[in-house]
Amino acid sequence: MEPKMTHLENQLVQLERLATYPQLSQLPLEARVLDRLTEVLVLSDELLAEFQVEEANALLWLEPHIQSVFNQIDSLIGRFSQ
Repeated sequence: MEPKMTHLENQLVQLERLATYPQLSQLPLEARVLDRLTEVLVLSDELLAEFQVEEANALLWLEPHIQSVFNQIDSLIGRFSQ
């Protein structure tokens, strides 16, 4: 049995399923917005991972702000699935 995917992993799978950029512009606005929000979520998650190294100490003041962006975008994406 495969492990259950997290919300972020589900969003990544959906992002991978989206068409290439020219085809993306033909999708409904809601799908395009969801695509862009998912990109922000993924990039925020990647940034948060960057703060886990010692050399990031000088930039740790950014972490709560990026976490806030991540949480807000995650909440918005959740509203799409309701």
